[in-house]
Amino acid sequence: MNVQRLPFLQGWYWIVGGWKLFLRKPLTWIVFTLILWFIVQLSGVHWLLASAVAVFLPVFIAGWARACEAAERGESVPVPMLFEGFRRRFGELSAVGGFNAIGNILVLLVVIAFGGDVLGQIMSDPTHVDPDQFAQAYSRIMSALFIGVMIGVPV
Repeated sequence: MNVQRLPFLQGWYWIVGGWKLFLRKPLTWIVFTLILWFIVQLSGVHWLLASAVAVFLPVFIAGWARACEAAERGESVPVPMLFEGFRRRFGELSAVGGFNAIGNILVLLVVIAFGGDVLGQIMSDPTHVDPDQFAQAYSRIMSALFIGVMIGVPV
């Protein structure tokens, strides 16, 4: 993989450009954020909804990217544009979301496997974890979380 290095200022210009884009249509981006926040919050009701949102997140991001392109060209950005990814390249985008969800589940399983029973107890019911058990398993839990981050970042 060939990674192109850019000067620090290039990154700064990118951030400034993003801020300028936000200032062109701040209400639109706030509404987009609230819609996605609502969808993610609603997904917490049931594991099937959470799974669907995990798979469809790249689809929403594609719609957001199309909206950014339109805003850069000075065009209007209606709220339904957030859902543009459902009309274009839905299969590819949802496949990316599916692979990402599966990858994250596998990372979680690795973390649980390395973290042991105490980590499982902490994740399921942290109020019933014995402090002495936690103190004994602390280094193992931290190692498991470190492994999870190392595997999870590339995923």
